[in-house]
Amino acid sequence: MKLENDIMNTIEGEVVKVSVISFLGDIDREKGTIISKDSGCFGCSIKNKILVVERFRGSTVGTYVLYSLCRKGLAPKAIISIEPDPVVVAGAALCGIPLIYGISENFLSSISTDDKIRIEMDKGANEVCIVVEKDFL
Repeated sequence: MKLENDIMNTIEGEVVKVSVISFLGDIDREKGTIISKDSGCFGCSIKNKILVVERFRGSTVGTYVLYSLCRKGLAPKAIISIEPDPVVVAGAALCGIPLIYGISENFLSSISTDDKIRIEMDKGANEVCIVVEKDFL
């Protein structure tokens, strides 16, 4: 796993998981909700959520869309993905959003929307611990 941004803390939140997303065109910039029907989470808000992404698609303008969401208080708390996307890396860096990538496909497939996640990060030690809490009711 890799961690972008020089952060040492713990972040907790609910998951919004998408199969594919672009910050340009798949997110409502005024509401922070997913408007792409093929994302797997149409209508979900990413505001203050842990955004788990199987695959990014997109445009170089996505950096600025993510930055705009951040400025409006509509951005996710953290982003987790298998592979980094340069556009998302740039946007996350501008916003100070932790971006964790290099997650195995098996681990990512075990995470679902509405799961609770705790991410413990220590950039100095280059360590990331992700704890997923499942609701089995």
